[in-house]
Amino acid sequence: GLDDFIKDLEERGRFESDFKDPNQDLEEDKKIVMTSWTKLGGTVHELQNNAGEDITRWYGIEVGGELGKSRVIKIDWPSKSLHGSIPPKLANLKCLSRLDLSNNK
Repeated sequence: GLDDFIKDLEERGRFESDFKDPNQDLEEDKKIVMTSWTKLGGTVHELQNNAGEDITRWYGIEVGGELGKSRVIKIDWPSKSLHGSIPPKLANLKCLSRLDLSNNK
């Protein structure tokens, strides 16, 4: 029945990924980007670049992908006086293809 069908989907890991809100991944990316930026010493105001919650307009962030399935694909934060170790959470940005932290401390 339906319960068996749902159980089968959950066991294969498809239920969550196929039926969740497609914008959820970008929301998770936003949290990772914000947390990483502040851990490196950046301010929220500087990152958001007067764009509020619109990550597509945040400083040094490029978002790509199909409509409704957008993800962070590039982070360019050179020469921003950032400091510290690269936050491990950046590895959770599944579609990140470029990370530029050059000329920081």
